[in-house]
This record gives sequence, structure tokens and C-alpha cells, in this order.
Amino acid sequence: MSSPRRPHRTQGRLPYRKRFVVATEGIKTEREYLALINRERITVNWVRPDSSNPMGVLKAMKRHIEKEPLRRGDEAWIVIDRDHWAETELNDVASWANSQPNHGMALSNPKFEYWMLLHFEDAKGVSTSYEIKNKLRQYLPSYVKQVAPSDFSEENIARAIVRAKSQDDNTHDWPKSPGQTTVYRLIERMLEA
Repeated sequence: MSSPRRPHRTQGRLPYRKRFVVATEGIKTEREYLALINRERITVNWVRPDSSNPMGVLKAMKRHIEKEPLRRGDEAWIVIDRDHWAETELNDVASWANSQPNHGMALSNPKFEYWMLLHFEDAKGVSTSYEIKNKLRQYLPSYVKQVAPSDFSEENIARAIVRAKSQDDNTHDWPKSPGQTTVYRLIERMLEA
């Protein structure tokens, strides 16, 4: 009596999933939003900073990369708000982002919710945290620093990218004027992966 035949398994490697190492100053909104973009083809590793200031986020990122170096194709991104931080701190983060082609900085001026508002409108003339919060609540009435997947469709994300690009003058390493964001750069990279 012959033994049952085993199915033949081809030897090979699983395709490499591009890794995005992301450090955010916020511990809720940014992570929940970026988790929406986390597709099957990418892995997002979160870096938790000791403090929410730009230098604290940068130091945490550097420590993480030292322990777990980036592999070819991986990217490291720092996501921060303009808030009230000193320009020197933001310039230090920008210098780090510009130091390697696989490093990036996504900054919203004044805060991350500006990027979220761009999913629904062009937000012309909206530049303060108060204005952003009020406008965003027109579209997400129950919004309190929590992101629901149903709030952001692929079409809305695509519109936000177009709107953010049209407002980005690309003359500085980060948006100097309120009512601008470079979060779209990270989102595009994640969607391309």
C-alpha cells in the first residue's frame, strides 16, 4: 500500500513588506489615522517618544533606528505639529529628514487635524487650532481626537493629497505658514508601497 502523496511546496521567500518606522508626537490621532493607510504590503512600526516635543520625537527615532536599523527599502518618518515649537527644533528634525533619502518629516501647521480637514474641503483661510477644530466638527460631529475608518474613504484621502500639494510651496523644509501640511508626502509613500 502506498502512502498518500504530500502536496509539493515550492521553496521561496515571502515577499518583503516595506517597513515604515513612524514616530509621532501625538499618541492617538496620528496613529489611528495612519493605521487606516497600513496596507497588506507594508508594515508600520511605531516609535513612542519620551516627550512630545520635536527633539524628544527625534531622539526616540534615532534610538529606535540604532537598535533596529532600516533595511533597504524601509523608511523612517517623524510626524509632528508646528504648535508653538521653536524653529530651531523643527529645523533640527528637518536636517535629520534631509540627511538620508529614506528619512522624512511630515509636519502640519498648526496641527495634524488640518491634514484631516483637507479630506473634506480646501480649508482656505483656516489657520488656527480653534478654526480647524470647528470646521472639522462640521464633517465629523463627534470627533474628539479619535479616528474612525468610515470617516476617511480612499477618495477623500486622494482629495486631501491634491489639496495639500496645491498649498505646499516647497520653498522650506517644513510649512512655515499656518494652514499647510506635508503629511501628504508620507501618505503618498505609504500608498505607493
